[in-house]
Amino acid sequence: MPGNDADAVQINSNPKLNDLSHNGKDRTHTNKIGGRDVEVAPNAQGPETIGHELGHVLGAGDQYMGGLAADGKTSLEKDVPGPTNIMKNAAGDANKQTLDEILRGTQSPQNRHFSCSVTINGSKCQ
Repeated sequence: MPGNDADAVQINSNPKLNDLSHNGKDRTHTNKIGGRDVEVAPNAQGPETIGHELGHVLGAGDQYMGGLAADGKTSLEKDVPGPTNIMKNAAGDANKQTLDEILRGTQSPQNRHFSCSVTINGSKCQ
């Protein structure tokens, strides 16, 4: 039986999510340093933008003035010195600071660690 307007599926979208916006809440973002929720704008500027946000998921902070440090609380008063990198300019490679912050993030006590084995009967994790 055909549906009508009342039966139409409602799609929740955010038309403001736009990487050209000057409002940080409208742009591609992660909910927090070490967070798991990432929203990507339809016009995200290439894989570098997504790589930057995944750096946050892994525990790395921003490296540009006004960005959030790896502690998730401190706003940076100036750019981190050094060349272009993924957490400062959303371009280039990860620098040593980014790699160190990610390594510390992997050692967080909030992480759950599992020991898994696979047998002919299936897999088991503890």
